[in-house]
Amino acid sequence: MGEPRAEHREPSGWGPREPRWQGPAAALTVAALLLGRGLTWVDLVEAQARGDARKGRELYVEKCALCHGGQGEGWDWTKKVERPPVPVPDLAAVTPQRSDQFLFDVIRDGGEAVGKSRFMPPFGFQLSDREVWDLVAYVRVLGGGKK
Repeated sequence: MGEPRAEHREPSGWGPREPRWQGPAAALTVAALLLGRGLTWVDLVEAQARGDARKGRELYVEKCALCHGGQGEGWDWTKKVERPPVPVPDLAAVTPQRSDQFLFDVIRDGGEAVGKSRFMPPFGFQLSDREVWDLVAYVRVLGGGKK
């Protein structure tokens, strides 16, 4: 009958396209998941106001996960090296105490710029402001969406 359909791929070319959720059933499912984690719509909306957490997740895996862990849990460097340079914080624990602007500043300008560790490098030379906001949005998701 006609030619076989080509597999749909994301613009990046990595794997099949994820289905797009639409309609009230999807909204109710997302609401149930958020409320189950103790989040509210307001928390999520605020976390996403300036950035896109889906894009931020990709950047996080590429730029942040090596030190901060796949889920933001940080690393216990004492188990990895005899004299760790500095403990890497559990992002889920510390981000609820920080403002979005603080997170933006530490990602863009590095730890020293905000009175924190010099081992947190600045990413402002590698990332656009929009990409930094995407990272802030994703870090908020890791931290439970609270600020």
